[in-house]
Amino acid sequence: MRTQYIFRLFPIFILFGLMISCSDEESIIPNQNEENKTLRLCFNASPPTFDSLSTRAVLEWPDSATLYIKFYGSSSGYTVGKGVYSKSSNEWTLTYTGTIEADKGLSCEVWYFENIDNENVSLSPFSPFTCVYNDSTAEYLLNDGTMNINAHLRPESARMKFQGTPGTELKLSGWPRHSSFNSTTYSFSDTEAAFDLTVGADGYTQYVYADISDKSVVDLDLEVNSKDVYSRVFTAGIIQNCKTYSITVPNDDSKNWSHSQRFFTVNNNGKAVTFKMNKVEGGTFQMGSAIGESNEQPVHRITISKDYYMCETEVSQALWYAIMGQSPTLEGHQWSSSFGLGDNYPAYNISFSDCQAFLNELNSKLSAELGSTEAFRFPTEAEWEFAAKGGNKSNNKTYSGSNTIGSVAWYSANSNSTTHPVKSKFANELGLYNMSGNVSEWCYDALESYESSNQNNPKVESVTTSNRVCRGGCWSSNAEDCRVERRYGYTQFYRNSNLGLRICLGTKQPILAVDTLSLSFTETAASKSINIICDRMWTVSTSASWIKLSSTYGHNNGTLTVSVDNNSTNHRTASIVIKAGAIEQTVYVTQFVPERTFTVNGNGKTVTFKMIKVDGGTFQMGSTKYSDEGPVHSVKISKAYYMCETEVTQALWYAVMGQSPTSGIHQWESYEGLGDERPAYYISFEDCQNFLSALNSRLSSQLSNSEQFRFPTEAEWEFAAKGGNKSKGYTYSGSNDLGEVAWYYNNCYYSSFRVHQVKTKAANELGLYDMSGNVYEWCYDWYGDYTSSAQIDPTGPSTGTYRVKRGGGYGCSDKVNRVTWRSNGLLTGCSLEGGLRPCLGTPIDKLNSK
Repeated sequence: MRTQYIFRLFPIFILFGLMISCSDEESIIPNQNEENKTLRLCFNASPPTFDSLSTRAVLEWPDSATLYIKFYGSSSGYTVGKGVYSKSSNEWTLTYTGTIEADKGLSCEVWYFENIDNENVSLSPFSPFTCVYNDSTAEYLLNDGTMNINAHLRPESARMKFQGTPGTELKLSGWPRHSSFNSTTYSFSDTEAAFDLTVGADGYTQYVYADISDKSVVDLDLEVNSKDVYSRVFTAGIIQNCKTYSITVPNDDSKNWSHSQRFFTVNNNGKAVTFKMNKVEGGTFQMGSAIGESNEQPVHRITISKDYYMCETEVSQALWYAIMGQSPTLEGHQWSSSFGLGDNYPAYNISFSDCQAFLNELNSKLSAELGSTEAFRFPTEAEWEFAAKGGNKSNNKTYSGSNTIGSVAWYSANSNSTTHPVKSKFANELGLYNMSGNVSEWCYDALESYESSNQNNPKVESVTTSNRVCRGGCWSSNAEDCRVERRYGYTQFYRNSNLGLRICLGTKQPILAVDTLSLSFTETAASKSINIICDRMWTVSTSASWIKLSSTYGHNNGTLTVSVDNNSTNHRTASIVIKAGAIEQTVYVTQFVPERTFTVNGNGKTVTFKMIKVDGGTFQMGSTKYSDEGPVHSVKISKAYYMCETEVTQALWYAVMGQSPTSGIHQWESYEGLGDERPAYYISFEDCQNFLSALNSRLSSQLSNSEQFRFPTEAEWEFAAKGGNKSKGYTYSGSNDLGEVAWYYNNCYYSSFRVHQVKTKAANELGLYDMSGNVYEWCYDWYGDYTSSAQIDPTGPSTGTYRVKRGGGYGCSDKVNRVTWRSNGLLTGCSLEGGLRPCLGTPIDKLNSK
């Protein structure tokens, strides 16, 4: 009997029992090793059944069906048996060689062949309807003379032939196949070695039988006439039912196949541009660096389970023009000869948002040449690093393709401060050019800290930062920043002459990104916009009645306008949630008042102090005057915050802490400055931590969950000292005349060499007093070197010995009281000129990473 049936590839647990009669209670099969033994078996359970999504089919044991059973004992070796079924008597007869002891620790391997003509099974004698089933995890149990076998009986083979032009030569690899069945050991031998096929006169090759015992996905590579290597992934749905499939030998127009290189041509806007995508086979690698920057750690194991393609080069200006119809037109961001101009130069000055628009157009124009599940897209950060390292062909080079950077990269030492034509340096192991240097390349992921656990196909979608990853270094980068592990990122709408794109072709993945994760309003602020990057329908919602939205939905890239009512008398925060399918982005909306006043009642003191709002903005941090003030670099402060109008006064310190400093000589004295309105001094970084903790506790009812009193970061301090968005570019905080705004050496030494009452000099542009002079002010950051790259909300090095102090003091010269001067101190260090100016804002651990 032949029974056609449908089944899933997932294991289906089947129970069948085999009953035997035996007089030996110690051994079911007598201990006679020199001859074959024959026993009668009774089959007394339901036949195996197999489920599919819509159909249940029952496998009936055909007459003369054969079960091959290999018994494994607790000691080495095995015993084999062959059971033959008689349909008329519903009985099995087992022929075996060897002994099976009554040992409950035994296990067995069960093989069943449907419609086998010959027990010496090989590729050729398989009948057209042959299916092979196996359970290598079956359990063999003995109990009171009964033999039970619990088996799963999973399908073990798929049968396939290939259709093509007669005489076409094929080489098949990557497909484990049954090569032969050993009737002595009752087992197959497998091979993954490549073997040759030829299309016959009838247009078909011979049949191929594949072992799929432990695979839900099978990868097949096919070389046609020794030229191209094509790949196809066979899933459970393709090989279910052990049906015979006929696969057409692929050609360049075949959409369900892919080969090691794929060529695409765009004819548009007066340009005919061909670009090549190189295949990156999936694999496993160690991502990150143990000796690099902190955000490159920890090193962790990544598996890329699916093959994908990376463009041979960065997107060229010719390809960008062919797709978009123009070069970037935003003022100051056009392509020019200053940074490289020509068809073969990389496209630059393109933001993440620009690139998404480009990819949408590219997919639309080339849709007919793509499979139903694939798309041109950003590479994930893991895909980028794997490809940059050479994939499975990696030679573990420092830069992409070499340990000698000049051979593979255009960077600061050889670029002459400009981009260069693509493919003008050597490629890496996968034939990919300029993955180090020339222009940095946008990736899909948000810039977040690495996890230490092993991961499969990671991508960061739910983000706490608006920064997207950029990789590879660029023409202005030093060698260190061109390493294959180096990470940095920018907001999705940031453009620069060193930013470009390398296309990935792979499985479609959704995109949802926004240009900001926070909006700040004053009580009189006008509406603000959120730019949304998306490839599908999106929705937006908020639970805050004081937030007004221009729309609750949109499609693809769009703009959402947000406004707030003006009924706020204090700081308040709520969120907007934007969703596209399973991905979502949360944007926090904060409504500020320009000034906030707090009062502390404690220890016999009632002290009121004022916090001045500092709107976020972008500025140039540092200077070229002294080495540790450089390099000058762009810093964006993305969130508004408050700075105390003055340094912490002695009255406020006493109200919060209950005492002045009492350690040895570190006490407030009249000859050094004593009085409620003079700044607290002789306070260490650790003292200030304790003060801020106590202040947050006392005023917790007046704070939202998303804010706290804390140290300012060094960037926040310098931005505020320079006057924030109201800056007039003064050398000192509020003036070019130091004596107008500061107590410092020249106006203190001869008459009053001590701390002075706050607010007795002029304020800066924001209304902040004494940010130059009087006492130094502790900042959050560990002291360390600046980076040359642009940063967003930097918080300094992750470790260090000294904390930053800024602003100079009454005993300091004019150069030390400049707004860019940097000083430092030990955490426990106290100085006569050491004080504190509190910041009120987002907790440090919620600020964007650099």
